[in-house]
Amino acid sequence: MISIDAVNNVKRLKLTNCIKITGTGLQPLRGSTVIKQIDLSLVNDHYKSPVLNTSNSCDRVLPILDSIIAGEGCALMYLRFPAKFRDMEERSTESEFHAFVLRYNQMWGNREAISCFGCNKVIPGDENEWIETHLCYEYGFQGYTCYRCLKHYCYRCEIDGVTKPRITHCCSCTRDYCADCLEMTACHFCGQESCDDCYELECQCHQCNEKFCSDCVEKGVDIYECEHCHKYHCYECDNADFFYIYKCSRCRDGCCDACRIQKFKEGQ
Repeated sequence: MISIDAVNNVKRLKLTNCIKITGTGLQPLRGSTVIKQIDLSLVNDHYKSPVLNTSNSCDRVLPILDSIIAGEGCALMYLRFPAKFRDMEERSTESEFHAFVLRYNQMWGNREAISCFGCNKVIPGDENEWIETHLCYEYGFQGYTCYRCLKHYCYRCEIDGVTKPRITHCCSCTRDYCADCLEMTACHFCGQESCDDCYELECQCHQCNEKFCSDCVEKGVDIYECEHCHKYHCYECDNADFFYIYKCSRCRDGCCDACRIQKFKEGQ
C-alpha cells in the first residue's frame, strides 16, 4: 500500500477472502480523495477472519474511514463492512459504528442529489438512507449501488409505464448488482435469487442443470449428492425416468448410476 502510493492511486479496495487483516494496514489510505469503493467484508462476509471481525479492528478502521469521508472532494461511492461490525447481538444506536454510519449518510446528504441511472428518480428518496441505520437485517448494508459498476439505481424503476427491478439483491453474497453487470438466478426450490458469481459456488443438478442455493442443499430439499463423484441430482430428475441415487440397504453407501456402473466394472 505504501510502495504504490495508495492514497493517490488506489480506487478500489476489496479484501474479500482475505484473513488475518487487523485494519492497521489501511493507514496508507488515510485522507484519500480518489478511492471509490472499499469492501472490508472478508471471506464472503462470514465470520472466518480471526482478526478484523473484532471490536478492536473497528476502533482502528473507523478513524481511517472518517478521514476519507471528511475530505474535500471525497470520491467514495461504495462502502461495505465486515459482518462483525453489523453483528445482530452487538447492534446499538450508541455504538461508534452506528455514529460513523450516520456521518457516512450525512456525507451523501451534503452531495448533489443523485438520480437513478434507470428512471432518473431521485434516490434514496424521503426517509431512506444510503446505508441502513434501523436495527434490522439490512443494518449496515449500502443500497442503491451496483457492486460492480457503482452506478446508482432505485429498486423499482418505472420506465414507459412499466415497473421492473433494475438492481437486485443477491441472497448469497448480499451484494446488489444491476441487470447490465450480472444476471441473477433463482433457486429452483425456494426461489431466492443469487448472482451468477455466487452460483458458481453453489450446486447444479447434473441431469437438468437447474441450480439450487446453499440453504436448500444444506437442508437436503429434494436434491441428492452422489457420495463418490459428488454430483447432484434433483428429485424431479430422479422421478422422470428412474431413481439416480440409491442407498445400499446393507452398507448405506449412496452413489449415482454412473458411479455404480464404474464400481461394477471394477469388480465391486
